[in-house]
Amino acid sequence: PRFLKNIMQDKPPVIYGDGHQSRDFTYIDNVIYANYLTTISDNPAIFGNFYNVACGNNVSLNEIIKIIGKLLNKRIISEYKKPRIGDIKHSLASVDKLKLDTGYSKIIDFK
Repeated sequence: PRFLKNIMQDKPPVIYGDGHQSRDFTYIDNVIYANYLTTISDNPAIFGNFYNVACGNNVSLNEIIKIIGKLLNKRIISEYKKPRIGDIKHSLASVDKLKLDTGYSKIIDFK
C-alpha cells in the first residue's frame, strides 16, 4: 500500500481524517489457520459458506503508525488530510460464525 511505501521512502504517510479511525487487522497465520480448519472440518454448514477472518479487535491508524515506527526504529510524522466521502470510521469484523462452525480462535494477535 501507498501508506507503507511512503514510510519506507522516508515520506510521511497520508491519513485521511484524524487517524482515530480503526480497522480490524489480522496476521496471515490466522488466515492460514482458518482455511486449514475449514478443510479438515466435517461440519456440513461450512461448505459453500463465507467467513470473516480477523483478530476481533480494532486498531487506530495512529496506533499502526506508532507500531510501524517502533519496528523500523523511525520517527514517523503523518500528513493528515480531510476525510474522504464514504470512508468508514471504524471497522470490526465478527468471527462468531467461523468460531461456531470450526472452533476457530486467533493464533497470533495483531500486536
